[in-house]
Amino acid sequence: MKDEIRNYTEPEKFLESRMILHRFYKNISSGYMLVQPLMKAENLLPDQYADLLKLQYILVTCLRCVTDLNFMQGSDAFNRPRLARHNICEVLRSITDTLNEILFIDTDIHIDFQHEGEELFTELDVPRVEYILFSIIENSLLYGPKDVKIVLRLKQKDKHIHISVKEKSSAIAKQDFEALFDKYKRVTSGTINPTVRQGLSLALAKQAAEEMDGALLAENQKTGLKLTLILPCRGASVGAKDNPYTLEPEKIYMVFADYLLEKLKKQAEQAGLPVPTDI
Repeated sequence: MKDEIRNYTEPEKFLESRMILHRFYKNISSGYMLVQPLMKAENLLPDQYADLLKLQYILVTCLRCVTDLNFMQGSDAFNRPRLARHNICEVLRSITDTLNEILFIDTDIHIDFQHEGEELFTELDVPRVEYILFSIIENSLLYGPKDVKIVLRLKQKDKHIHISVKEKSSAIAKQDFEALFDKYKRVTSGTINPTVRQGLSLALAKQAAEEMDGALLAENQKTGLKLTLILPCRGASVGAKDNPYTLEPEKIYMVFADYLLEKLKKQAEQAGLPVPTDI
């Protein structure tokens, strides 16, 4: 048994399993996208709508499992730097546009990207930056108001890049703010849903920022929670050649699976259908 476990920690087995997971979540995501327009079809019978809703819930649950497996497999690789030159404005615009077009369609939720000045190029660990921003945004979606508005702002200060994510809502209680980065901490006030337990996302996001020689800071403002990712500029210059970046829609469905599951449960409640349960 120990030999079998050791075999799956070898680089070849590691890459093979990652490829299998990648193909799996691509196929499951495609299935989810195909079901979406069917649910909006005219003359759809209640039983058909209920079956499609249940099918979507099953698909997203599978994506949630893939997220856990992918994180466990990538924990070792995640600790190694993966720096490459990117146009950080392009990266943030792609994230914003994809979320609005894919995740927030048919909702009152919206995210804006704001940046003044020239395009900014820097050596960037994109997977870590994605993970941090997605963790912050998902936190707002799960625990913030149902029509939350999010502003993503980019600034360069001295030799650092500041990426702030501002949730337009209201301040949270002092004791809850102080526990914001604690693992598995339940908060009970402000815009946070007291029935949901906060997990590891923000704690790990802060850790990921520190692994990039950066920081993740929080401000408890009257107009809502603001989190700022501060990263050092590495070879930043204006007009330099960069690596193209495009956020795959399939990745959005996998990363935001928890939010999609809650969204499907609410759809079932509004339609007067049995609320899907975890599989």
